[in-house]
Amino acid sequence: MPSDHSIGSEFYDGQIECVFTDRSKEDRLFRERSEFVEACFLRFGKKIAHLDTEVMELSQTFNAPVVDTEKERRHVADTLNKVYIESLNNSILSEILNTLGGDPKNLGSLKRLQRVFEKVAPNDDVAAVLSPLYVLYDLRVAYSHLTSAETAEGVWGKVTDRLGLPTASSLTILYDTLLSKLSETFVFLTKLAENERPAIIT
Repeated sequence: MPSDHSIGSEFYDGQIECVFTDRSKEDRLFRERSEFVEACFLRFGKKIAHLDTEVMELSQTFNAPVVDTEKERRHVADTLNKVYIESLNNSILSEILNTLGGDPKNLGSLKRLQRVFEKVAPNDDVAAVLSPLYVLYDLRVAYSHLTSAETAEGVWGKVTDRLGLPTASSLTILYDTLLSKLSETFVFLTKLAENERPAIIT
């Protein structure tokens, strides 16, 4: 007998009606990151991410923002940065870039990742592809470092502009847009990594 309740939730669908629900946007993004890491391993023979246990714990305990406060902005920026940027293994990216003929000296992990894929796909605008990761980094600078309120608001304006959003956008809107853009980034990078698989780097 059909339920006469009006409970439009994933929990009700999954637990009561036994309906398989779509993955959350957080789950999809993390899966796409994992596929990217795997594609890089197949391409370069090295794992470009580390701290797997810590990253998994962060991703499983992370909750999407429900209110727009400075504390929530800090939480979102800090956690997403740890999972999607700080988890990159800078030393491995350096080794890969060296093998491809690039110079990793004085470069952070995002710049090294960019240089690697500029070597892999010289005809693609890799900087534009990686833009959402740089946006995430900027967001963390604004809310996870000791800065003035004026500086933080300035970075917020820069971040929303790069995402094509009005400066007055709420954290929820920015968050949804950023996750969507990050998904596009990882899907595109995975395709670049899978385009060609040379001999494993030793």
